[in-house]
Parts: sequence; structure tokens; C-alpha cells
Amino acid sequence: MINEMQSNKSLKLSGGGFDRGLKRLLFLLLASTLLTGSYAYGETLQIDGGTYTGEVVDGRAHGQGTWTHPEGYKYAGQFKDDKFHGQGTLTLSDGNKYVGQFKDDSLHGQGALTAADGNKYVGEFKDNKMHGQGTYTWPNGDRYVGEWKDHKQWQGIEYLSSGKIAATFSNSSCS
Repeated sequence: MINEMQSNKSLKLSGGGFDRGLKRLLFLLLASTLLTGSYAYGETLQIDGGTYTGEVVDGRAHGQGTWTHPEGYKYAGQFKDDKFHGQGTLTLSDGNKYVGQFKDDSLHGQGALTAADGNKYVGEFKDNKMHGQGTYTWPNGDRYVGEWKDHKQWQGIEYLSSGKIAATFSNSSCS
């Protein structure tokens, strides 16, 4: 029975109707892109004092690209309407680096923030703040594992590098 269903399925998919339908769909997608706006790749724009090179839609950074600023900042990743949006890497002139998700120019979603001094946070962000589940590790190996709320340790455990529990947090209170 399964073999019959698979062979019937492959007959339907390999027929001329499917090929014509796929071609029509591709044509409509291409036509709608061309009719609704202009698209270019490898364009250069000036945004917020920096230089952007990458995909441009309707004169705005949109898609994959790279933005560099004269003060040493660099972002490589996805853009939407001239903003960091989607997956990307932001490197600051002081050596701090963030790799993860962005939303409207903010750290938002899963990511890893590594500071030049060796501190590191891996976890969730919301509106540029550690927010949600994450692990913060200090250069000496101590770490906090748990929930963050508005950039504060909220519900979790802080461990010494030896593995011994140093503190427990509940609703941002330490015990």
C-alpha cells in the first residue's frame, strides 16, 4: 500500500502540470519582486556615519551585508530597512564581540557576547539586555547559570570555578 502511494505521488509530481505550475510560481515571484521594488547586490550606502555594502531594496540596506564605522565598529549579517535584523556579528572597537540575533538594531534572541576582558554571556537577549535563560562566565571560571530579567540575575545558581555553589538567586534576590 505504501509503495503504491509513493509511486502515485511521484507520478503526480513528475507530470507536466507540476513543472508548469512550478515555472509559473517562479515567474510570479520574480515579477512581484520586480514590480514592488528595486533590488541590487553589492551596493554601497552611507548609514549612521558608517559604510554599508551588500543587498539593497528600494534604496535601503535589506538582506546580507556589511557595515563598518570609522570608529572601528563592524557588523556583518542580515539587515532589514537599514537596521541590523536577523543573524549577525557585531564587533566593537574595544574588542567586545556579539554573535547572534538582532531585531531593529538591538541584541534580541539567542546570542553570545564576549567582552575583551574575558567575560562571556551565552543565552537570550531582549532589547539589548540579558533576558531569558543564559550562562555568564567570568575570566576566573566562576559562572552564573539561570534566568536573567532586564539584565539582572533573576532565578539561578552562581558557581565557583571549582563547581561549588557560591549563591542562589530567586526573583533577583541572592541567598
